[in-house]
Formats: sequence, C-alpha cells, structure tokens
Amino acid sequence: MALSGFRSVLRTREEASSPVGICKSKGYIGYMETREVSNRMQEWQQRAAEKAKDYGQKADQYVRENTWMTIGIAALVGAVIGYLISSSRED
Repeated sequence: MALSGFRSVLRTREEASSPVGICKSKGYIGYMETREVSNRMQEWQQRAAEKAKDYGQKADQYVRENTWMTIGIAALVGAVIGYLISSSRED
C-alpha cells in the first residue's frame, strides 16, 4: 500500500518536471496538440513534395527516352480534343 502511494508521488513528480507535465499543469495542452499537428502537417508536406519530385523526374526520364511516342500521344490527344470542341460548336 505504501509502495503504491510512493510510486504515485514519484510519477506525479516526474510528470510535473517534464515539459509535457508542466504544459498540462499550466493548461498549455492545446498549444502542444496544435504544435504536434503542425509538425505532422510539415512532415506530410515534405513527403508529398519528395514524391512529386520523384514523379516529375520519372516523367522527365520517360519523355527523354520515348520522345517520338510522347509527341505522337500529345498529337493524338490534341486531335481528339479539337474534334470534340469543333463538334460541340456545330450543335
């Protein structure tokens, strides 16, 4: 019984001396949660930027390796879009 009470006091003292414990005791827990969310969003943004850069490099490499195929596909897509636009104007 006395040992569990002593552990409780130690745990309370450790929490009070830690930055999170101080924030909890002073009511700054909302600030800590906001900071954590902000840090997670920055990490997500950094990962997204890295993936976008990787995809851009892969697309660039594909276009460089398959130049004529890319030009043909672009011309075909342009012709289809042009046909769709011109047929919608006739109606």
